[in-house]
Amino acid sequence: MALPWFFVAVYIIFDVRIAEAGFCYSSYACRHQRYYETRYYSACGLFNWDRCTRHRTRSTTYYSTCYNSFCCSGFTGSSCSQAICNGITYCPNGGTCSSPNACVCAPGFVGSQCSDINECQTETDNCQQNCLNTHGSFTCSCDSGYTMNSDGATCKDINECQTGTDNCQQHCLNTHGSFTCSCGSGYTLNSDGATCTDIDECLGENGGCSEYCRNLNGSYECYCKEGLHLANDRKTCIDIDECASNNGGCDQVCKNDHAVFRCECYQGFSLDENGNSCNDNNECRGSNKCSQSCKNTIGSYVCSCDPEYYLESDGFTCIDIDDCLGIECLNNGKCVDFPGSYTCKCEEGFEGEHCEFGMLSNS
Repeated sequence: MALPWFFVAVYIIFDVRIAEAGFCYSSYACRHQRYYETRYYSACGLFNWDRCTRHRTRSTTYYSTCYNSFCCSGFTGSSCSQAICNGITYCPNGGTCSSPNACVCAPGFVGSQCSDINECQTETDNCQQNCLNTHGSFTCSCDSGYTMNSDGATCKDINECQTGTDNCQQHCLNTHGSFTCSCGSGYTLNSDGATCTDIDECLGENGGCSEYCRNLNGSYECYCKEGLHLANDRKTCIDIDECASNNGGCDQVCKNDHAVFRCECYQGFSLDENGNSCNDNNECRGSNKCSQSCKNTIGSYVCSCDPEYYLESDGFTCIDIDDCLGIECLNNGKCVDFPGSYTCKCEEGFEGEHCEFGMLSNS
């Protein structure tokens, strides 16, 4: 017996989305209806005694998954292969939009907007000293007194003392990134830090010199007045004993005094006008102590006496020889001495050289 025919229309939609290579697919349930004929038998004829073959159309409804394709969010283009980053199909500063809102930035840039990386702030630079950020990169520089090496990052100290770029008047000492000036002994560095001024050592306590101080460029020296010389300390003046060498050039006597010396002569000599030689004094021509005769000798003189005189022990005085010595005056006569002679003074009534004769009376 055939089933009765009926029709049922049912719509069921499943919203399932699948993404593939920039395409998005929206799935839904779609209905399909298939019609077909069936054969069946039914009573027919008189009194429905016959069986007749009859045909009828039947349908079958079934469902399948259908898809709609479209560009996914973040993609565009005919093939939906172009990603969209922040509403545009490219990234700033040379970046590439590789996927929705995801930029692949050029070196030196970062982030969704490919913003410049400040390597100097993030300390991703390799500068040894100074870093200057640039668009997409950075540059290094060196402090004053340094020069950049070929690597463009490290710095090398400039030795100003060797290159002659210092301004030191005398001595130059290289330091890291700079240099310092200094002065030699006897000089002082001026306030400009470069030039030197001579120190006048003589202004302070005469330079330590006991006599005279002479300032020199960068130094000083002590010196002495004539007749003195410097001791080993080169400051103290000590007397020169001129007499110790060749008797000071004196002919006879050298007298050394502080800073001076003089020549003197022995008694009987007088100093020549040259101040060194001694000349014999002829005392016999001038003052002498001889009471009678004087004879000059080298450096002195001798006295002598006339006949009938003898020289006293003082060497100067002549004494009359006492001619009465050994003379006997007779008859109580007395011998009276005279220079070079004598006479007997006879008593009254006597006469003769020695009073040896009596005188005759007149009575």
